[in-house]
Amino acid sequence: VQRVLSESMDSFKFTMYSSDSVLSNQTFSITVAPRLKVNDQKVTLGGWVHLNKDWIDGSELESLTGSPPKFQVIEAPTYGRLVDSATFVPVSEFTQRELEAGTVMYLAQV
Repeated sequence: VQRVLSESMDSFKFTMYSSDSVLSNQTFSITVAPRLKVNDQKVTLGGWVHLNKDWIDGSELESLTGSPPKFQVIEAPTYGRLVDSATFVPVSEFTQRELEAGTVMYLAQV
């Protein structure tokens, strides 16, 4: 799982064996490129806003995988709540489709 949303490099070293030879201390390099766009937004205290693709956009990931990304909230906001816009019930996960439909809201609270 990619947790840092900036491009980064990784690598591992290996030795390959065959019946005829040994190729040792080889390096396999990997570039990890994020497929999710996240932009900070400003909300007035006491205000609310529908989350949308301006905030979080997983469209590129969806086009690569063929299925809409699902987001799981692993740490709730400190000064607000994420809720379903129809029921105001707190949400702990949502999909790219729900973002696009505007069904997830952030309520800024004291």
